Amino acid sequence: MNTVVNVKKVSLIFFIVLVGGHLFSTLMLANDYYSESMVLMNGILDIPAILSAIIYAFTSLKLYIEENGKSTKVFDLVAGIIGGIVLLAAIYLNFFA
Repeated sequence: MNTVVNVKKVSLIFFIVLVGGHLFSTLMLANDYYSESMVLMNGILDIPAILSAIIYAFTSLKLYIEENGKSTKVFDLVAGIIGGIVLLAAIYLNFFA
């Protein structure tokens, strides 16, 4: 359980940093401050931000379920499948759509 708590804390920090960088680059591009680094940040940071959000959400749910004293074996399987589908959909939409 201690590992899940630590993963939750680290994923929250990653989420805040990645979404902050992505929002900053998006606002810079929207206000016509074009530079190669802003275009690169805007194109790269969306999928890692989604991944850290998925990890944070599912670790929070897992801790909540464990707090209620229930087994998390089925939840782990379902969360892995849903997280994988969301991540694959984000990759597909980012690169092929």
